[in-house]
Amino acid sequence: MRYLFQDNELGEFVDRIILDVLSEIGIAVFGGALTAYFLEFLRKKHFQESVLFRKEMKKRIEESKIKDRNKS
Repeated sequence: MRYLFQDNELGEFVDRIILDVLSEIGIAVFGGALTAYFLEFLRKKHFQESVLFRKEMKKRIEESKIKDRNKS
């Protein structure tokens, strides 16, 4: 990048500072996107597991009610 500027100091500033900052911002955005994707994947997995857990608990409660009725 420094070759595009007539002033060597400005070109060096752009080369060292501006491009580094833009690079770090790009890395941060990419990392944030990966983190968001991973957290959404875990949220969906947790939701599916809790649906199965609730179904199993309802089934056990109904079975215990039936057993209690039969004992009476």
